[in-house]
Amino acid sequence: MHWTACSLRAQEHEFRAKDVYGDIAGASLLNWPLTLAELEPYYDKAEDKMGVTGSHGIPLLDANNNQIVMAAGAKKVGYKECSTGNMAINSRPRDGRPATIQDGFCIQGIRSNAKWSTLNAEIPKGEATGNLEVRPECHVLRIEHDKSGKVTGVVCADKHGNHQRQRAHIVCVAGNSIETARILLNSASSLYPDGLANSSGQVGKNYMRHTTGIIWAVFDKPGPDVPRKHAGRLNQGRTIS
Repeated sequence: MHWTACSLRAQEHEFRAKDVYGDIAGASLLNWPLTLAELEPYYDKAEDKMGVTGSHGIPLLDANNNQIVMAAGAKKVGYKECSTGNMAINSRPRDGRPATIQDGFCIQGIRSNAKWSTLNAEIPKGEATGNLEVRPECHVLRIEHDKSGKVTGVVCADKHGNHQRQRAHIVCVAGNSIETARILLNSASSLYPDGLANSSGQVGKNYMRHTTGIIWAVFDKPGPDVPRKHAGRLNQGRTIS
């Protein structure tokens, strides 16, 4: 719902964090166990699925007035390249969804249906098959298993706080870094006292992310009405400032 749709690939040096930055006191910094080259085929699939701009021949988003003003300021302080970036927002109609008309902020939801997300692009397709049931206002508490360690289902709380047990042969845990760790740790049992999938003891630790700087401002007057041909110049680079 509130995802900004910014879809950047991790850079090659980030997979070698320990080699690049060395030992850092108080941190357990390690190199990734895989390389960018190994991940690239999956990046390709994801970008094509989501319609990420600037990839697979998909045009970058046109620059709006806000971005043009930002780019002008960035260039004044020394940035050489600016662009609207790799975004999972339709710059042209795609996959049955329209192109964005840039009528709001994506963190407020999906107004025009141009932004890709499971909410508006994938879940409706799944429901249309008749094989997907979505249960809103439910919160998964833990995963259960039998004596052999095989998953048997999940326990969730409904909107009234009542606990419901859903039997399952397969459970896909896809709750991002925070919720996935919570569910796995809360699923501790006598067989797995440290939580599921936590033989390393590292689940819920070593959280790492990219930080983002956001500036909100009110201007005395509207931005310049820049012709489309000038707006296109912003997209010549691939670096986001």
